[in-house]
Amino acid sequence: ETYKSRVSICQEHLYAGESYELCLTAPTRITLRNLPGLHPRRNHQLNPAPHAGYLLLHPTTLVASSPERFLSFSRPPGATFQLRPIKGTVRKAPDITHAVAKKELRGSPKEVAGNLMIVDLIRHDLHAVVGQDVDVKQLCTVEEYST
Repeated sequence: ETYKSRVSICQEHLYAGESYELCLTAPTRITLRNLPGLHPRRNHQLNPAPHAGYLLLHPTTLVASSPERFLSFSRPPGATFQLRPIKGTVRKAPDITHAVAKKELRGSPKEVAGNLMIVDLIRHDLHAVVGQDVDVKQLCTVEEYST
């Protein structure tokens, strides 16, 4: 019932034109005790994502692993902000080469529309934060990750 209520609120925001995409998520809390195998190196072996983190704050440990870079930036002068969202995936298989995946993703109106939408959202949000024009250097680039 709570979830349905939240969906209705999201729909109201969409109808009001405040956004054209909302992602309704819920926080997840997992409690694990006495797991000596939960270690940054072990996590990287299991999921070799290029962006990962391990933060030990007794008694809490935060473990993160993702192929998606949320945000990177350099300091001024010449500050650069980079967000690299991932939209669209192709399951790896022996007959799915990088070229096949690229053709499949770039040839899909749904995947291209998803990319355009998320890039537009990011440009808008980043402009609101940095107050400058935002240049898109790459669009709909197909990258391969081992995860």
